[in-house]
Amino acid sequence: MRHQRHEFTPTAFYNEFSATTPPALRVEPGDTIRTKTIDAAGTDDEGVTRGKPGNPQTGPFYVVGAAPGDTLAVHITRLRLNRGWAISTDTLSSLVTTPELAARMTFQGQMVRWRLDMSRGLAMREGGTVGLSEYSVPLKPLLGCIALAPPVGAPAPDTGNIGPWGGNMDFNEIVEIAKNLYQLTGMPNPGN
Repeated sequence: MRHQRHEFTPTAFYNEFSATTPPALRVEPGDTIRTKTIDAAGTDDEGVTRGKPGNPQTGPFYVVGAAPGDTLAVHITRLRLNRGWAISTDTLSSLVTTPELAARMTFQGQMVRWRLDMSRGLAMREGGTVGLSEYSVPLKPLLGCIALAPPVGAPAPDTGNIGPWGGNMDFNEIVEIAKNLYQLTGMPNPGN
């Protein structure tokens, strides 16, 4: 069977993981999807608001033959930044703070804008305090949210949640697969 490459331009974005959201695209196992997404504030690569804030999702994609209980493997063969800036907040998750630290963190909740220098592979905070004026972090693009639909009839969690379906993991290993992985394993590279 020949695998297809799908070019998908999203027109709607979703802020929940739901089994009742109609599929945007039907794909066969092994197919490749090329698409874009928007950021957690709902803005696209031009800075235009296209969705509601809160991790709006592209898709969903229906995998033909997949059934509840199956394990699906998603290989990200290419993941690129699409603009010269990014946003975040200065908030720490309640999952990583103690009550004592949370009580001292009265400054939280501010939007932070970052300038992305793709040629040097660095992100620099714009408008930081004197102590942070030279602060930079290496760029390592990741896909913050990826999930399966929860079971039909189950409550639809919002895209800020995580669970057995996946979700807003912000895990720094959900990244582009190294091209040599395909050479090492003998798997065909779907990105070619």
